Amino acid sequence: MRIWVRAREENRHIAYDIIDGYHRSSVLRKLKFGLAKAIVSYGMSDEELYDQRVIAANSVASIQFARVVRAMQRSFVESKWHRNYHLKLSSVLGMAMNEKKLKEPGKNMKLTTGEAQEAIEWALYKVALWQGELGSIYQEIRAAESSFEEILVQVRSTGGGKPGSGVLSPAKFIAMTEELPNNIHLQRKMVAIIREHNPDATTTRQIAQALRLNSKIPSNVKMLEQNPIAVAEELIGDRLDEQPAQNHPQKKGFMRGGEATSRAKADSRENPSVLAQKGAVVFERTQTAGLEWLDYVPSISKEEKQVMKSLFVEGQTPEDVCASLRITGNKLEQLIFSAQRKFALARLDSQLMKRLRMMGGKR
Repeated sequence: MRIWVRAREENRHIAYDIIDGYHRSSVLRKLKFGLAKAIVSYGMSDEELYDQRVIAANSVASIQFARVVRAMQRSFVESKWHRNYHLKLSSVLGMAMNEKKLKEPGKNMKLTTGEAQEAIEWALYKVALWQGELGSIYQEIRAAESSFEEILVQVRSTGGGKPGSGVLSPAKFIAMTEELPNNIHLQRKMVAIIREHNPDATTTRQIAQALRLNSKIPSNVKMLEQNPIAVAEELIGDRLDEQPAQNHPQKKGFMRGGEATSRAKADSRENPSVLAQKGAVVFERTQTAGLEWLDYVPSISKEEKQVMKSLFVEGQTPEDVCASLRITGNKLEQLIFSAQRKFALARLDSQLMKRLRMMGGKR
């Protein structure tokens, strides 16, 4: 087995950095081989070393996505665009990708016209050297810059996965990070969802978007974790249904607590409810204004009412509600689920009674 290494001097000794052959060298170490056949390159700079690692990694489909991305980033770190100008790799790649659309490339990065053109040429040269496509590399690097090492190392370029053992592919990784940039908490949740339910890249984006929009509603987050594909579709669909109304002038409202509110807006407020039937999640639109149903369902406790009104009427954050009521996050979720379930069951009982009365009348 032959490997490829770069020779360099270190403390008056020769040290070797592996360019190609990580797996082979690890096998040799396990077999306790002290020597290996190798191609040795001399006089290679650090930037060239990382470039060659990218090229070597691209020739093997099973190589970890993280290794390729790291090599690209380290090659960039060795360039003057990072050392002297403190730019990000995604910024330089983005400038190259949008060169024809920008009137003054590099202006927002405080580069002169000449410097911007030189940076663009550097980016195009690297993309060709790395044997990739500019758009794809830009997306991958931008995603990596918006994520974290613990997430990055889980990305796999091969394998489709299946429910229960889903694969975080580069496409899913990009979709996830574009919706949840620099949010380690939500990215961890998304990785867990992908592992358990194995959605495709398009659905991953939809779930991540729903997770972002509902991140402060613990009950919705929990439902997304349990049944992400169906729940995300419902949540995103509800958002889309509400958007056209935002384009119209707001109807004249009434004053309450110093703020103008709208009956029409209150009537359309969503109330997610959970029916305890095979874990199905049902989203219902109440016919009454806002959360007034809280006062008409007798089984809902005072504490449940307080939590629901604090979150969905007063707009408090879950953290503030927990602090004011001196309860844990788990307790908060339990109260929300309990209130929603009681509401759903009350609605179900009401509909059942109406049907029974109608049947009795027909007789």
